[in-house]
Amino acid sequence: MPKVSLSASTSSDRAPDLLIESEGTVATLSLSLDESPPAAGTTVAIASPDLEEFDLSQIQVEGGALSLTNDVQAQLDAWLAGKVTESVPGAAIAVTTSLGSWAGATGLADIATETPLATGDRFEVGSVTKAFTAATLLQLVEAGTLALDDILTDWLPEAVTNIVANAADITLRQLLNHTSGVAEYDAILLDQAAANPFIFLRDWQPEDIVALIGDSEPFFAPGEGWQYANTNFILAGMVIEAATGNDLAAEIQAQIIEPLGLEDTFFSTVKDTVPGGYVSGYLDFDQDGSLDDVSIANLSWTGAAGAIVSNPEDLTTFAQALYGGDLLSDAMRAEMFTLVDTGRGYDYGLGMMSFDTPDLGRIVGHRGGSLGFNANLWYGSEDDFTYVELLNGRTDEALADDIIPAWQSGPIPTVGNVDGYGEFAITMMAQTAQVDLPVAADDEPEGAETITFAIQPSAGYIVDPAAQMSTLTILDSEENTPMPLPDRVITALDNALDSNLPPEVPGAAVAILTPEGEWFGASGVSNLENDTPLEPSDRFEAGSITKTFVATTILQLTETGQLSLADTLTDWVAPEVTALIPNAGDITIEQLLNHTSGITDYLDVLTAQASSNPLLFLQDWEAEQLVGFVDGVDPFFAPGTDWQYSNTNYILAGLVIEAVTGNSYGQEIRDRILDPLALDNTFVFGEEEIPGGYINSYWDFNGDGGLDDLSITNLSWTGSAGSIISNTEDLADFFDALLVDGALLQPETLDAMLDTIPVNSPNYDSYGLGIGTLESPNRFWYAHRGQTLGFRSNLWYSPLEEITYVELLNGRSSTNLVSDLLPTYRRTIQPPTPDPVTYEFDWTGQIAGFSVEGEFSYDASQFFEGSIVREEDLISFDISFFDPDGTLLRTYEDNHLTFPEFNFAFDTTTQEILQDGYFLAPDGFNAGEKTSVGDGFSGLNFWSRPEFNSQGEVPPPHLHIDDWADEFGYPIGFSSHEDVAFPTRTTAELIATGRAGDTYVDNPQAGLDELGSRITVSPPPSDPGNFQVVSGITSLFLNFSLFESAGLVIQDATPTATPFSNQFQLGFEIADSTDFQFDSVPFAPTGGAINHTGDITFLVGGDALLTIGDFTVGFNAERASDINSGFFVADTLEDGLGIDILFDISNPGRLIAADDDLTLADADLLLAPELAEVLGLGEAAGTDVGDARIDAEIVPLLGLPPGEFIGTDGNDELTGTTSDDLFNGLLGDDIYTGGAGADRFVFGLGQGIDTITDLEVGIDQISLGGLTPDGVKLSELSGGTLVLTNGNELIGVVQGVTGLDSSVFG
Repeated sequence: MPKVSLSASTSSDRAPDLLIESEGTVATLSLSLDESPPAAGTTVAIASPDLEEFDLSQIQVEGGALSLTNDVQAQLDAWLAGKVTESVPGAAIAVTTSLGSWAGATGLADIATETPLATGDRFEVGSVTKAFTAATLLQLVEAGTLALDDILTDWLPEAVTNIVANAADITLRQLLNHTSGVAEYDAILLDQAAANPFIFLRDWQPEDIVALIGDSEPFFAPGEGWQYANTNFILAGMVIEAATGNDLAAEIQAQIIEPLGLEDTFFSTVKDTVPGGYVSGYLDFDQDGSLDDVSIANLSWTGAAGAIVSNPEDLTTFAQALYGGDLLSDAMRAEMFTLVDTGRGYDYGLGMMSFDTPDLGRIVGHRGGSLGFNANLWYGSEDDFTYVELLNGRTDEALADDIIPAWQSGPIPTVGNVDGYGEFAITMMAQTAQVDLPVAADDEPEGAETITFAIQPSAGYIVDPAAQMSTLTILDSEENTPMPLPDRVITALDNALDSNLPPEVPGAAVAILTPEGEWFGASGVSNLENDTPLEPSDRFEAGSITKTFVATTILQLTETGQLSLADTLTDWVAPEVTALIPNAGDITIEQLLNHTSGITDYLDVLTAQASSNPLLFLQDWEAEQLVGFVDGVDPFFAPGTDWQYSNTNYILAGLVIEAVTGNSYGQEIRDRILDPLALDNTFVFGEEEIPGGYINSYWDFNGDGGLDDLSITNLSWTGSAGSIISNTEDLADFFDALLVDGALLQPETLDAMLDTIPVNSPNYDSYGLGIGTLESPNRFWYAHRGQTLGFRSNLWYSPLEEITYVELLNGRSSTNLVSDLLPTYRRTIQPPTPDPVTYEFDWTGQIAGFSVEGEFSYDASQFFEGSIVREEDLISFDISFFDPDGTLLRTYEDNHLTFPEFNFAFDTTTQEILQDGYFLAPDGFNAGEKTSVGDGFSGLNFWSRPEFNSQGEVPPPHLHIDDWADEFGYPIGFSSHEDVAFPTRTTAELIATGRAGDTYVDNPQAGLDELGSRITVSPPPSDPGNFQVVSGITSLFLNFSLFESAGLVIQDATPTATPFSNQFQLGFEIADSTDFQFDSVPFAPTGGAINHTGDITFLVGGDALLTIGDFTVGFNAERASDINSGFFVADTLEDGLGIDILFDISNPGRLIAADDDLTLADADLLLAPELAEVLGLGEAAGTDVGDARIDAEIVPLLGLPPGEFIGTDGNDELTGTTSDDLFNGLLGDDIYTGGAGADRFVFGLGQGIDTITDLEVGIDQISLGGLTPDGVKLSELSGGTLVLTNGNELIGVVQGVTGLDSSVFG
């Protein structure tokens, strides 16, 4: 019985488990069986309580088909069985929706023979034929052959149109929608048949049928009403024949039946002309109370109005193609769906009925009836729902009235019951199947919703408990619902924040908000005294970020006309204040906001005084007092002539706000920004209470080397230049509202704010109105930084990447965490590039010498909890068992997939297989096979210790080999096991227990004083030989924080290749000039270097650019140590740092030369002493500053001593060295590969046909043994191939010759 498993993912590029309604993201369900399904398939039931969240009409399935559960099909079959009535011998029904289908049949196809009715049986479908006729005519309209507004007299002869009243005014459209007013022939024919029933046996022509209405009055003038009349479609069929020159049956066959593959559909007037015939139709024709077989009737009396014969499957296909859009263009379907109100409870289009239902919404289709038959064909577009009902009897009641409610209460959701619907099924025809479900947009804000899918138990399969359920999340839209970043990114950012928190900073809260998701991280503590962990929601002093709030408030005042940026200080600020400001009458509000006023910074004076009187930071300051610090201090420059950051500008801007509004600047910020944006964790210090306060701040204020708690300071000393208290989320929301949503300023005002000027500042590249920029060739940020006595802050937004970055520290530091965190985000946001690695393992028993060998592989790019690779992480696992003589007993391939109790754990840090624990414990090991057979087991098994020994004690660590069924018949090595090894016990100690097997007591595998072996792990060996690097890529990740601390800020880079994965920032192509050579076993460089192209540019000291590049990776054995591999990275540009070696490369985790590839991976970049000295960071030499990886193509260098290569009398293949070699194959057809060097090849008469495969390197000679030059001829056979002949005898071939002048040959 197959085991089935389920997984779910999405098409979202943000997260693999995220569905976004506004984008119609697709959920993908993947089903897999552990064995091939039977021919009929395996039907798997899937429960999901929220299917209404998906657009079920767009579901797609690969590897199977939607179906119903076996239980539901049985219920519907049982329900249908009781639906045969006295007037209806049998019924066939088919129901199809986007989530599955069902077909049922009941009763008899023939009463006389008692033949049971089958779902594939054919029936007369009556007026459902009108849909076929209308579709055929509409296709002719689409082709330009006809027009719907053509009139009857355009196409039909006078012999016909003279019979039809108003023929010259009746359009084809009016025929198809029954608004022509033409009289009904059907009633006349039935009246005649009452006296002469044989009328139904004659062969009717369309002209004969039309003639029946010759004496009848029309129902109304054309277009003046609606009346159903079969005559309309008899006439429509005649128009089709006139327009095409073909009979109607041929046109329907060509336009509909053949294109749709309707193998059981026919336009037929005589039953005997339908291949295989169709079921018998029954009617109490003579009204004697019993059913009469009326199948002998000639269907020609219905013609284009009712002569189609079909079955449920074909009609389903036809309805889905016609009404779903495959047969007609959208424009023609629009014509068909143009409805007329009939006044009879339904509307009518062109050959199509339409009405609303309580269960299916609006449906379209047609009813039909003929002598002894009833038909219903309905289609609902909302659920892609098709219903076909065919009866071989006449009734006024449709089974649809009963079937559809029963259907809805069962398995498949429709408009009426999709809410809360919980299950569907897939019949898997292959070992894997995929179901794609697009999420539906319901335009209702619902926030994040969790959707589950689960396999339902069934008798037809086993459910994999580890893969029974999968969960997805639905968001309304990407814009209005935040989502966390993927787990791998969050983990990497958390780790980066923890590892890079500067020691002088107790704690940090950082937020990164991107289109791919959001991360709010925190590290450290908010209170050193009680060691309170810092939380992402904690509040900090935001410092000068306050300036952006103040500038936004002033700009809002300009929008309402209360203020102009051209106004001067003296227009608004009190004279007693402006008297303290030089040039106050010339300083504009704009110059305050962009720091071009020239006013000196009051903080320079305040901090100078506080150095001798720190109590200044404890007192309560008013704005006017702060401005007083600049009284008598010369300005930096005249207003508008230069730029200089000054906090005084924003103290004055706060006073301007208060003068214009009559409110405090803090109240205006609250009313205009904080309350409208619901920034519930943002406050203006001194202007309002701060419920719950905010975290402590720290700085070595007194210079004694310890951190002082500065929370007692009074923030009023910052005034409107730095008084905002906030947290990461609120600050991010503020920048988003300001710069992205445009919620705070009008577009032209925001443009003015962002109209920046270049500045000479270590903090900004340019500055606008209360906001700065940080710029480089590859990056652009709008930003503001902030700092108070014990806090630092950064608030940045990148319009290019749509990233918001917020960084809040409760300590003073020159380190910017952004240089570590943003590269970490960029490296990890894309799924890592697969990096499969392989290890080999082996073990030998302590007593008998049984052994195992194997290998396993996993993807090293993935994250492993605790750095442990477990069985679910493996790509492959193979294990082989050997007897004491080294004979292979058995190999198990991909053992982790086939052994139910398989247990494995590999520590990627120590590169050890965990093996000391109980064989099923997290630190235990169990591989091979142990299969229950009767009262015992079979298979070869390699496993670690049991949980308890026979005395109920925990045994010491050890490993066993067991041949459970004694299949190979070897004597026991120890206790009941073929062999064991105790890493903590000597062989002598084991023998002393008396439990060692007699066969091995006197000759154990291990020495008596030796401990038992552990499983040993090693990388696969490199290929032996000498090699040279010829091409490839070196990938680097650099941690730039160390460089920034030394005054080197990266500005640009010119990488020349794509790095191995997004775990690296830069990739540099290995240049053609590379000549690095090495011996691979053991790895030993023998000369040369790996050369690259590309460079990196730094900003030095804030104004100079420095470029390093065209890097070389070289090797110096004197640099090797326990940490260093001896490899180093050097700069070869002349205008670089003035030194060559920049970094050492640590001992790599992987260094393998195999299959023409060299891989150096899992290596750190270490700051070289030479670079550390230049940067003034001598003590930092050897610091880990990044990662390096080399992926190179290599070629073998034979490097063997010259030799003579003499063959045998047979056919030999002789391969030379890189030196000068001699080849003589003697007899036989020999092949010579000379390699490098000046080689000599001996050819002899009668010694066979020898071939030289290369003459590429060196000056080679051909010696002619026993031949005279006069008889020898060298000819070019084809490009690069020469032949050596002696007369007519071929004696040799030379291949791979280039650059020949063919004129010198034969």
